[in-house]
Amino acid sequence: MREYLKTIPIGAWAGLVIIALGLWARDILGVALGGILAVVSLIATDRARAAEDEDKPGEDITKDDRFKDM
Repeated sequence: MREYLKTIPIGAWAGLVIIALGLWARDILGVALGGILAVVSLIATDRARAAEDEDKPGEDITKDDRFKDM
């Protein structure tokens, strides 16, 4: 569980704190802004990780025995 919590970006944590403070102060604008910050941070992190995965080189299929006849 602790390892999973480390993967959550800091922007999402900040968004959750702003949501909590907004709820405590009964301020709907704070809750909305915190929610937007958390969601945008999660989306940006997800896209960055996906782009990072695409940059890794794939396997060369020409070296695979199954494709020698090609």
